[in-house]
Amino acid sequence: MKKNPVIIVAEDNPVELLLITKTLAAHTGFSVHSATNADDGLALAVEHHADLVVSDFNMPGENGFEFCNRVKRHPMLRGTMFILLTGIEDMDNKIKGLSLGADDYLTKPFHGGELISKINAFLRIKFLQDELATERTQLVALNEELEMSFNGIIALLGNLIELRVPNAAARGRRAAEIAVWVGEKFQVTPDEMQDIKYAALLHEIGKVTMPDTVLTKLPSEQTDHEREEIAHYPIRGQLITQAIPRLKTVSTLIRHQMENFDGTGHPDRLMKTEIPFGARILRVINAVEHVLSTTAVDMDAVRTELLTRKGSYFDPQIAMLVNDYLQIASQNFVVEGKRHISVLELVGGMKIARDLYTASGVKLLTENTVLTMNTIERIMAHHRFDPILSGVYIYD
Repeated sequence: MKKNPVIIVAEDNPVELLLITKTLAAHTGFSVHSATNADDGLALAVEHHADLVVSDFNMPGENGFEFCNRVKRHPMLRGTMFILLTGIEDMDNKIKGLSLGADDYLTKPFHGGELISKINAFLRIKFLQDELATERTQLVALNEELEMSFNGIIALLGNLIELRVPNAAARGRRAAEIAVWVGEKFQVTPDEMQDIKYAALLHEIGKVTMPDTVLTKLPSEQTDHEREEIAHYPIRGQLITQAIPRLKTVSTLIRHQMENFDGTGHPDRLMKTEIPFGARILRVINAVEHVLSTTAVDMDAVRTELLTRKGSYFDPQIAMLVNDYLQIASQNFVVEGKRHISVLELVGGMKIARDLYTASGVKLLTENTVLTMNTIERIMAHHRFDPILSGVYIYD
């Protein structure tokens, strides 16, 4: 226990107050302050940062219940222990007092040794709680420091990739934006989202081990041997990142980013849900990056790739969501006269502002279709087994 723990005694009977304070004074090490009412007792408790309050139940003004409640609700005194003194053996009152936060009761008349024993016991509890609170505060500070350090590691790895792989940082940021957008539609957990984001930012890290002659070539200029060399960058990326404990899951996503949905990918020929969810997102993003590296910025070519390969190379739902993201980003559908709503908000008379697809790629409606109740029922029927994850765009 800390030196000189502070005890506040609140008792309106001067004889009993003197008895209690003398009993406590005989026990060296206590710093004791007394009051004859709840208001003065609370003021002393705040002023001296009280560790424990001993209070009579019957006092002028506030009784012991009300005083206890004020002490326990005060931001500076929430951890202060509270012992009630009462001359009445009333179980209902004891239960009420304990529910308000009182830590124990003593029934008058009491033995001085019993009071000292209870005070010592509760002071030990108080100081253990204080130590735990201090450790929690220190732990929070350490976690914040570690988080800052970890974010620094991510930034350092990103810079390392950028130094070796042309335009990798920009691709990593774009990949992270797409991956987070898709993850939000699937309502992934915050921890899973963080891993997916880091994997997207670092998905090209395995390329830093390759020679410049390979990295600077366009895909159309690469030899078969160089293409084979590049095909192994996910494994190399895993080897680099798995050495960092916080990136263990991220390294797995990086390893499997080129697995195909139908099991024809590499390195492990996983298929469908065997492939980690984040890796399935990266597979689609990699395809988008490949198309954009071999052609001018042609969203029609990207769309064709996504629609053609969904179900074979790509998870169909993810492919459709990435397609939606790219259309929104490139054509800016959120403009005056148009708005984005969920399927559940559809009502008759609304006019569709863009083609409506389900997650698996089924086209339900074309742009400019005016909704009827029958149309909405058909949409909802599809939505139940093949959800429309990206919502609906309508004209105001």
